[in-house]
Amino acid sequence: MRPYIVFVALAVLLVAIVFRLYQQLALPVPSYAFETILFFLILTAVLYRNINQWSGGAADIARFYLLSIVIKLVASLGYLVVIAWLDKQSVAGNALVFLGAYVTFTACEILLLLRRRKM
Repeated sequence: MRPYIVFVALAVLLVAIVFRLYQQLALPVPSYAFETILFFLILTAVLYRNINQWSGGAADIARFYLLSIVIKLVASLGYLVVIAWLDKQSVAGNALVFLGAYVTFTACEILLLLRRRKM
């Protein structure tokens, strides 16, 4: 249960950082910033749960993690296409939030997986 609390805390922190940063820069917050962070919260939590549930040895962990990366990239591509199609004016801002959320949640997932495997 603890990793999911970390994912939620990370999402809340990321929302606060994004809104504060855009407020400091006097820029409008990208239209789908909150939805993007929520997308990565759900996607990362589901993939993390499945990796831990299905994997056994080191070879299985690597195989399932690589599969999760492919799933995450395909889902992300679909999400980006929809967001770009819905809001053409804020594509750059939404892409910036998207990249930040992707890197942050992927790094958190890797750190939690490594930490869990060392125990």
